[in-house]
Amino acid sequence: MRNGKAAASGASLVAHVSAPGNAGATGTTAPIDTTGANLLIAVVPAYAVTGTLTDSNNNAWTAIVSEGTGALALVMYYCTAPVVGPGHTFTSTAEQAPLIVQAFAGVAPGDSFDQASANCNSNPAGAIQPGPIAIPTPRLVVTGVAIGANIVSVDSDFAITDNTAYASGIAVAGGAAWQMAGAIGQLNPSWIAAAISSDGAIAGMLSFRVQGITDTQSYSQVIRDSMFAVLVQLPFFAGFKARRSKQLPVLQPLLPYLGVYIIGEDMGPDGDINAGDIRFIHSLRIGFQVIIENNDPVASELNLDAAFWAIMYGLWADDYLTNMIASGMPDNTRIEGVERGTRKHVWGTSSNGEMPIGELEYVATMRFRTEWFPTGFPDLLDIHVEAVPLAADGTAPPSTEVQRIIAEYEFTPEITTPVKAYRALSK
Repeated sequence: MRNGKAAASGASLVAHVSAPGNAGATGTTAPIDTTGANLLIAVVPAYAVTGTLTDSNNNAWTAIVSEGTGALALVMYYCTAPVVGPGHTFTSTAEQAPLIVQAFAGVAPGDSFDQASANCNSNPAGAIQPGPIAIPTPRLVVTGVAIGANIVSVDSDFAITDNTAYASGIAVAGGAAWQMAGAIGQLNPSWIAAAISSDGAIAGMLSFRVQGITDTQSYSQVIRDSMFAVLVQLPFFAGFKARRSKQLPVLQPLLPYLGVYIIGEDMGPDGDINAGDIRFIHSLRIGFQVIIENNDPVASELNLDAAFWAIMYGLWADDYLTNMIASGMPDNTRIEGVERGTRKHVWGTSSNGEMPIGELEYVATMRFRTEWFPTGFPDLLDIHVEAVPLAADGTAPPSTEVQRIIAEYEFTPEITTPVKAYRALSK
């Protein structure tokens, strides 16, 4: 059980716009304000010719779904970390194609694209699905459709932002919808059309990782902050001054006092250090400090013991913190268990020297794991294989003497499943 980049904060729609299709080959949207967005989606339903997509801020677009029935075509584009702002327009040169654009905020930094699916049907009976994708953790999901008939609806969990009308010989009908999906296993929405389309129908779907607190903060910080949030709400600690840092001194006016701190963290390897990606077993030490004033030694010790027991029950009996499958902590951050704990009482006087104080110091060591995958690899676009028998001396003879057999494997990233093309050539 490892913590990973499973963000859960959620994405939100910033703006959207659509331009109707026309018998010509160019359509430009009205301007919108995309300020704050870190993901742009464009859905282009068209007749056969898919054209190109540009925008007024000169962003680079990736065509991740590109499907066709012969008569219809659907292209879904995305752009991460775009240049945004007011007066943002978008232009498509696709034939008889409406253009639908959505701008979202809150997706994960970098290339947040996760999965895609697409499906075309030459004669759908009023409905079309893009094909299932897995949703193991919360994701932003966008679906689009192209069809030669007016669109009626999509599954109720999706919100349609734009739905353009069908006009024979002028415009394909197009639609785009989205939802912030929880960890639901699989998703495969149905688009419903008003009539059977002789031109067929195409549906596509994209999912994107969304930004969570663990994109910018460590799991250790999340665990400490979650435990702090639980403890300060316990009835025992009502009226206590509470802090998460020892940077400032604890003075007498702050008593009674509760502190929850990160004391330290050790990270050992999880498995062989030279096999696979980098994985750690973390031993996180969280310190709990309770300081009270009381000039009765017996009552003071009883109060410290009650504070310790409130912490024990408050943390380790709370499935919000200890559920190892679906934790209540942000981004499903989980601990594997508690390795050990140490407790002691310290006695002294308050900062002004006037009142005896008692202090509980409890340190719990928690174990969790992380796995760090390398990212940023370029796409594999082409593999060239050339076969030729070697000469007796082990060298490759000239191509003028011995025929070569050449295989080319071409991978197109715009299509969900890599396409393998093979051809035999000779020289």
